[in-house]
Amino acid sequence: MSLCPPINFALVAPGVYRSGFPTRHNLSFLRTLGLHTLLRLEDEEYPAELLEWIDAAGIRVDDCILTANKEPFVTTDPVELSAALSIMLDGSQHPVLIHSLRGQRRCGVLVACYRKLHRWSLAAAFEEYRRFAGTSSSLLDFQYIELFDPSMVESMFTTSSRESENADPPSADEWAGTPGSSFEKKARTPSHSFDKQRSALSNTQMEHDESIL
Repeated sequence: MSLCPPINFALVAPGVYRSGFPTRHNLSFLRTLGLHTLLRLEDEEYPAELLEWIDAAGIRVDDCILTANKEPFVTTDPVELSAALSIMLDGSQHPVLIHSLRGQRRCGVLVACYRKLHRWSLAAAFEEYRRFAGTSSSLLDFQYIELFDPSMVESMFTTSSRESENADPPSADEWAGTPGSSFEKKARTPSHSFDKQRSALSNTQMEHDESIL
């Protein structure tokens, strides 16, 4: 049995993988990962065979659709980015595969921000981004990564159990698991677009079954 990983597949951290959009040709390989979560960064529908595997394996699908940075005024939504980061940092969601269409720019920006949360140097984060984006590398992405401030994102996560306003801000690990976090709730909300796609496929199958009866 041949194992074919998705395009630009790589290990980000223990329990966290990245890649381009998975296809039916990647199913044998994907089964070996024991995935708990698929984190989809582009609004692209899964093929029917992949949906069957997702349902059979009980894999969770979360959509955090990231817009690529473009001139003049289009930038990656920090709310969606933060929701995606919370899933990557949440061990209960692992193993997780984050994927965009080609696993280049959107994945690259997200992973670079994840690296900054883990105190990687900017040079190291840029180098990893370039390795996957190649000739698709964007100066706007580099600027976005450079301006990304982990402390500003962490400050968005609040908890009702904090004893005082002067309490120390949560670490990245605490932030990922903070009960009551607005981004935690967002990240754990079932994916409506995925459910809609699955429902549409089910209806199509029912109509097909009825037509042959």
